[in-house]
Amino acid sequence: MKFEFEYMETPEDLLMSLSAGFAMAMRNIATVYSYRGYLSYYTPAMSDADELTMFVTLTRGELAPGLIDFDSENRRIEHVKKATNPEAYHFLVLRPQISTVLDKAIYDFEKSRSQS
Repeated sequence: MKFEFEYMETPEDLLMSLSAGFAMAMRNIATVYSYRGYLSYYTPAMSDADELTMFVTLTRGELAPGLIDFDSENRRIEHVKKATNPEAYHFLVLRPQISTVLDKAIYDFEKSRSQS
């Protein structure tokens, strides 16, 4: 598996980037992972015959597991019980105990940053 990375400066920047990809009428709930000191979102980007490429967006930080509203105008993160605010983007924060995909992605990312 190969990774392509996008690194954001803050958790709010990561959520802003993900919010920009949502269609206004859809209001999906996207999953964000809080793992080993990083917040991340990943998705398959492309594959050739031999190898899958994953696109990974990362930032340093942590959020408690649960549902959050992200107000992109005010860049405010709020934990909520239900996705009821039509003006906010909603994210489900998960904190896996083990994630081999994120372990490898974080290892490759940190290795690439130490080489630059």
